Amino acid sequence: MVNGTPFTVIGVAPAAFFGESVQADPPDLWMPLTLQPQVILVLLIACANLANLLLARTAAREKEVSTRLALGAGRSRIIRQLLTETLLLSCFGGALGLLCAYWGTRALVRFVVAGSDNIALKSGPDTQVLAFTLVA
Repeated sequence: MVNGTPFTVIGVAPAAFFGESVQADPPDLWMPLTLQPQVILVLLIACANLANLLLARTAAREKEVSTRLALGAGRSRIIRQLLTETLLLSCFGGALGLLCAYWGTRALVRFVVAGSDNIALKSGPDTQVLAFTLVA
């Protein structure tokens, strides 16, 4: 706790900080970020926006679905089509998010160690976290 406030330390440190390598003059960098409540708020807003988008799409397609039902399409076929579209949308969104995470971590590292020849940072999205997210 810092000043009576709980926080999570997330940061970037040289590899020598964890004992992976010993260098003559590694960059001394440690950036704690105490933005956990703000991150949770942004995630909640993003989830609300996505739910609102799906509701708007459903309302806009109500006429199409009723026409398909009137022409003889089964409910299972319509549900299958809607689930396929939603799955494709989520896969493309996840791939775009992964690409942004990769580019964002590289840009952050370049910004932090600007002008330094000695970069001892390994950055990138964590594969274990990505695998857990994919499974969940």
